[in-house]
Amino acid sequence: MKPALPLFAILLTLVFVAARPAPAATASVVNNVQGVEIRLDLGPTEIFVGEPVYLVTKVTNRNSPLRVGNFAASFFLAEGNDLTITIQPPGELPARYMGTDEPGVYTKVELGLDTGESETYPVTILYDAKSPNGYVFGKPGEYLVSVTLQHSILRDVAKTQTVLPPTRITVKAPEGRAAEAFKLLEDKPIARALHEAVITEPKAVAAIARVAEEFPDTPYAAQAHYVAAATNLNGERAEMEKAIRQFLKFLERWPGHPRAGDAIFNIALAFDRLGERETARAWIYFLKDRVPDHRLLRVENPLASKYYYGMLESAAKRRWWLYETPWDFTVKPEDR
Repeated sequence: MKPALPLFAILLTLVFVAARPAPAATASVVNNVQGVEIRLDLGPTEIFVGEPVYLVTKVTNRNSPLRVGNFAASFFLAEGNDLTITIQPPGELPARYMGTDEPGVYTKVELGLDTGESETYPVTILYDAKSPNGYVFGKPGEYLVSVTLQHSILRDVAKTQTVLPPTRITVKAPEGRAAEAFKLLEDKPIARALHEAVITEPKAVAAIARVAEEFPDTPYAAQAHYVAAATNLNGERAEMEKAIRQFLKFLERWPGHPRAGDAIFNIALAFDRLGERETARAWIYFLKDRVPDHRLLRVENPLASKYYYGMLESAAKRRWWLYETPWDFTVKPEDR
């Protein structure tokens, strides 16, 4: 079976990814508890109406005395969980931000990181059910955003916390083509689709795809492009191949985007679904090299286990140097 995309296109994209500049400025805070470093990054701090802001939590084991169970937290916004984001729109009182979360207490994430290892968790701040147009940053002005993340270190019953003080987010009104693009997106179901990266309504599919294709020079293009690609990922073969091309374009244009790691993982997932195992494996290894702290690079993840962690375990059990393809641990039907 021939690859879905020529190899030179993939290599060319990687060259572009390596050459792009750093992302926009963010507000940051770093906390260290018993050798575990917790870093919160909030940004960008200057956006246009309807643009998302991302909270990225990075946990690093600097010199924790134990490897297993050194960090645990529930990365959900509903009351009773460990992440609290408070937003004060211009001229209004501050309120807890809920995003698309339903009320309830959710499962915690527990990380057992080796010394020097990290893991990141991005949270999108975009949709607000109480907003008239569905966007939490739905009007121009100065917003104040504060963050508190509670966490358990070394499975201690007493929780500690990392606090990002109120950060000013400047929101500007779009003009020209940007205003034209946002007019297509100014709708609650579309705002929710952009937030969740899942499109279920035909109206949202058409609007988001149009912004991604016809307004690539606007501040809404990146999110629209990513969501359009993620939607095609769940289609038939032709749509999955289109999703790969879209994610490659996304990485070329926005390599520093908070969802860049997700785009790389989704490319690997698409190639796996297409039966292109070698190419899927290459992209998992590229993700490991490019975004080693990506949250899906865990042994519990089926795709990461299939192409990386499972192979590490298998390699320790056989004489790999006697095989023509020592990296391939798939059992062929004739060998069963």
